Amino acid sequence: MSDKERQFLTLGIDLEGVSVLVVGGGVVGLRKAGILVAHGALVTVVDPRPSAALEAAATAGEVRCTEARYAVEHLAGHSLIIAATDDAEVNRRIAAHARAGGQLCCLVSDSANSQVLFPAMHRWGDVTVALHTNAQSCKRAVAAREHLAGLPAPPLEDVTPGGRDAR
Repeated sequence: MSDKERQFLTLGIDLEGVSVLVVGGGVVGLRKAGILVAHGALVTVVDPRPSAALEAAATAGEVRCTEARYAVEHLAGHSLIIAATDDAEVNRRIAAHARAGGQLCCLVSDSANSQVLFPAMHRWGDVTVALHTNAQSCKRAVAAREHLAGLPAPPLEDVTPGGRDAR
């Protein structure tokens, strides 16, 4: 299936207590780790040369840091894998290992072959809008989010007859 035919399901997922592995502790890997931690995930970052920022996050107890080169054994026990190294071939290998093990994988260097996307998100109170382009262009999704952020907030009062709990 070509990229243009792929359709990603946008869902809300409760990651509280879910074990996630991020391979690669660079800028992108740390950004993904931060998003995951903010949503309750238990994040382990594997990197052969941890940055000061990664070490600080580990010292603060935000993430667990494993100083090592990626090995397939690192995948054990994790529900979601984020391949965020600076080596596209290593990322593809991580994704192949994750798929073989039945784990979902976000391949940050190759969204065309990724199973998971991180949407660009905007919040108004308890309303979250998540935007993505089905692996076509992260920059377009971010531009759409920035446009949305510049608009006035919509009326957010409960509009259903039963109020907040009505579905």
